[in-house]
Formats: sequence, C-alpha cells, structure tokens
Amino acid sequence: MSENHTSFLPNVLVNSLPKSGTHLLLQIILGIPGMEITPAWVIEDKDLDMIKPGSVGPAHLVYSSERALLLKHKKFKSNIY
Repeated sequence: MSENHTSFLPNVLVNSLPKSGTHLLLQIILGIPGMEITPAWVIEDKDLDMIKPGSVGPAHLVYSSERALLLKHKKFKSNIY
C-alpha cells in the first residue's frame, strides 16, 4: 500500500513478554488492511524509528521510565492489558 494510504493508520509497538501471545496479537493487527510488519524486531530504543504509520513493530523491551517518556515523545499511545 502506498504511503498516502497508510498515513491514516497508526504506528503500533507490540511490546510483550516472551511466550505471552505476541505472534497472535501481531496476526490480529496485520489483519487490518494496510498494516505491515517492520523488517526486524525492535531490540533497542533506536529501532523504534522503524515503526512508521501503517506498520507494527514487535518487541520484548523491559520497562523503564526513560523508555516510557521516549514512547510518549514519539507519539505512541499506551494501552496495557
């Protein structure tokens, strides 16, 4: 899908614990027309730049207050379930 058509889609970070349903959640999100997975998993904070509107980045990042501020600065919404 072209960048024009994906600009209205969110940028999504799926951050979870290993073996907690990460791939299932990714498959659900990728079922949204236009959504694509990033070329690699998000391993460190700098990898967050791979996540553009219309893409989902999987990760197993540990929580820190600095990372929470970074995600807020990068306009990621926080939903914890």
